Amino acid sequence: MIVEQIQEAILRGELKPQDRLPSEMKLSQMFSASRSSVREALRILEQKGLISIKRGALGGAVVRRMDTTQVTEGFTLLLKYKHVRFDQMAEFREVLEGGLTALAAQRVDDTALARLKSILQKAREVLDHSKEDWRAFYDQDIAFHVELAKITKNPVFTSVLCMLHQDILGADDKFAVYDHELMKQNYTDLANIITALEKKDSQEASRLAREHVRRFNGYMKAQEEMFAPPDPNQGQQVAIAEQND
Repeated sequence: MIVEQIQEAILRGELKPQDRLPSEMKLSQMFSASRSSVREALRILEQKGLISIKRGALGGAVVRRMDTTQVTEGFTLLLKYKHVRFDQMAEFREVLEGGLTALAAQRVDDTALARLKSILQKAREVLDHSKEDWRAFYDQDIAFHVELAKITKNPVFTSVLCMLHQDILGADDKFAVYDHELMKQNYTDLANIITALEKKDSQEASRLAREHVRRFNGYMKAQEEMFAPPDPNQGQQVAIAEQND
C-alpha cells in the first residue's frame, strides 16, 4: 500500500527527482502505519531504484532521477551467470536493430542524416590515422547505433540501445573490435546503412543492419570463447582417459 502509492506519485511526476520525502514519522501518520512498515516500504522503493536513502541528521529519503543503471546491472548479472545465453543475446540484437533501423528509414530527416554522417566521418578519421585506436572507433560505432535509435523517436528503443551498447557492450573490453580489417568492414556497413536511409528503403536498411549485427555477433562469440575460463572437468576427463589406457 505504502510502496504503491509513493511509486505512483513518482511515476506520475507528482514527486520529482531530488524531492525529499516526509520523515518516517510523518509518513507513518499519513499512511496510518507503524514506523517499521514505513521503513520496510522505503527499503523496497530504494531497491527499485526510485529513491535513495541518506543516513545521518541531514539524511532522509530522496527521489532519484530515473536511468538505466539498475536495469543494466541486473541484465549484466544475467549475462555473467549465463541465465541469458550468448545466442539469445545475439538473436535479440539482430531482431531489435533490424527492426528499429527499418523504422529509422521511414522517419529519418536531413538533420538526422547529417548527424549520422558526422559520426561516420569521425570513424573514418580514426581508421585513417590510427590502426590501433580501437576504443575511439568503437565509441563512434556506439554513437551511430544510439543515433539510429533516436531517429525512430521512440524512447523505448533509445533507452534499450543505450543500455545495450554503452553500458553493457561498451563497458566490456572483450566485446571491443581490435582487428583493423573488421573495423574497416564495420565502417563500410555503417556507410551502406546511411545510403539505405537516404533512399528511405526500410527493407534494405533492415537487411544491412541485421547483417552488420550478425557479423559482429560472430566476432563477439569468438571473443567470448577466447575469454572463457577453462573447463574444470577437462583435466579430470584427461586423467581418467590416461588411467583407462
